Formats: sequence, structure tokens, C-alpha cells
Amino acid sequence: METWQASSKHKITLEYILISGVNNAPQHAQELVSLAQRLRAKVNLIPYNPVQGLDWQRPSEDACRSFCRTLLSHHIPTTLRYEKGLDINAACGQLRLRHTS
Repeated sequence: METWQASSKHKITLEYILISGVNNAPQHAQELVSLAQRLRAKVNLIPYNPVQGLDWQRPSEDACRSFCRTLLSHHIPTTLRYEKGLDINAACGQLRLRHTS
């Protein structure tokens, strides 16, 4: 990414899926700040959408906002997205086949 960034006029966007207890702690936000600063990147934060059969969980709204505030406080252009389609597992590329019996 650094090589591409050096030869391009385009800005890198990092898509970061927030997963409760996996990558949403304050230390993870600081690590993302360092990476985004080095790449001069903007960040799209995407709260994880629960998928049947996987144990990962979506962070609370407060946790997502806190993570976002950390990036913003370091002047990282950041958006926090909330998707529609949670009820059908359709958000954020997590469309999934459901078997009915």
C-alpha cells in the first residue's frame, strides 16, 4: 500500500470491520491510527453484522462511537457505517444462504 500510495494521487480507504472482543479495544484503535497516519488513509468503520453459525458479536453502539472518536481525535478522516439488511444477513457483504426445514 505504501508503494501504491507513493505513486498515486488517490487516497487509500481502509475498511475496518469492528468485532466485539476481537479488534475493537482502545489499543486496536491506536494501532489503526498509526497505520492510517502512515498511509494518509481515510477509514470506514463497519460494525460487524452477526451471522448464524459464527460466534463473533457486533460491538455496542457506544463502543463503536468511542473507537471512531479515537480516530477522529487524531485527525483521521473516519466514517462509521450502519447498514440496513441486518434481518436478512445482507449487510456488508454478509449475504448468506439460509436453509429452511
